[in-house]
This record gives sequence, structure tokens and C-alpha cells, in this order.
Amino acid sequence: MNRVIERANITDLVKPMRLARDTYARLIESKGNLYCVWTRKSLGKYDIDHVIPFSAHYNHDLWNLLPASPSVNRQKSDKVPSCQTLERRKTEIIRYWEDQEVTQSVIDSKGQLNLPQVKTLLDGAALYIGVDTSVTHLAAACEIRTIALFGPTPPTNFGPWPNGFIGERPYQLRDRTQIVGKVCILQGPGDCVPCRKAGCFDTANSKSECLDLLEPSQVLEATERMLSRSAGSS
Repeated sequence: MNRVIERANITDLVKPMRLARDTYARLIESKGNLYCVWTRKSLGKYDIDHVIPFSAHYNHDLWNLLPASPSVNRQKSDKVPSCQTLERRKTEIIRYWEDQEVTQSVIDSKGQLNLPQVKTLLDGAALYIGVDTSVTHLAAACEIRTIALFGPTPPTNFGPWPNGFIGERPYQLRDRTQIVGKVCILQGPGDCVPCRKAGCFDTANSKSECLDLLEPSQVLEATERMLSRSAGSS
């Protein structure tokens, strides 16, 4: 059975990897060379790295397949990049995503939809992930599986209301992961969470360390849990 599963996984990977190789071959033709997404060093030979590895999320979409140095790729292996690493390499990652060749499987609707159109888009979604915004609340109201990332604001006051919940307060003030109905609340680490301020410095453009330190692995784990729940789960 294990050999059958392994063979199926290899088969699933062939087409996406070929697409990635073809994509980056065209980029080399148009730009002259590629750079390692993790070191920014010019590449001769290169590997296709799963940014989020199989160990965390089985995903072969093109956004997750980026060029890396073979030695760096071997060293990274099946480790999930830390928030600090992703922040440091953000420019390189976004540069690849923004390239037209690489973003063919991604739709950027930023600033293009009115509220009814957003609702129509949400109706076709298997899962929505967002911070504490109006669209996050709309997704929950539309009964889309919703993962809401909370930082300084308390979910007891501002958490998206789970449809069908009967009671005064569906969420605790602080808990790293809370699932009620089709809504999952994720909070970052820190004894100050939620501080009820406008970020760490209580200013309009302040950072929120609790959100900065919320690990991608926590979001990926919540994603798997939410997607595995049946439509009628509560």
C-alpha cells in the first residue's frame, strides 16, 4: 500500500514540476538568469523547492514551487520556513509571484470587486483566511469555512459570529486555536494577547508582534483541520 501511495504522489508531482521547469526556462530566456529564492545568489543549476514542504501541506501549485540552490534545498529539506525567514526573503518570493509567468494560477482581485461581487467570490470558496476585517466577517456569515487571524483585538468582542451558535460568547479571550462551527480563530503568542491596542506601539502604523510571530505552520494545521471537517460539522 505504501508503494502505491508513493507512486501516486510521484505521478501527481510530474506535471506541476514540468510546468515549473518550463516556466523558469522561459524566465531564463527573458531575463538571463534566475536567483535562489533563499540566498538571492545567481543560479546555474537549480532545484524546484516546495516553499511550504510536503511535511506541512501537500501542495504543488506554482506559487509554492520556486527556484533554489540545490545545496540550500537539501539543507532546507522538509522544514517549514520561519516567519523571520519569510520576512527576510519576502522581496524574492514576491518578485517571483508577481511575474506573469508565475502568477498564472493566482487571481488578484484587489480593488476590483464591489461587496456583492465579493460575496459571489466567497460562495465558490472552500476556505477563507483573513485578519479581522469586514470580509472575514462576511465569509463567516456566508457559512464559508473561515480562519480568522487575531492579534491585538479580542475575539470575545470582534470574532466572526458562527452561524447557528446559541449563547452569549462563542470564543475565549485568549486561546491559540479556537474552532466553533465553521469559524476558526487563531491567535499569536504572548502574554499581552489581546492587548486591545492599535499594535505594539498603539499607533496607526504600528507592528503587531503577536501577528508577526503567528507561525505559518499554525495556519496550515488549522487549514487542514477546517478542510477535513464535513459540511455539517459544528
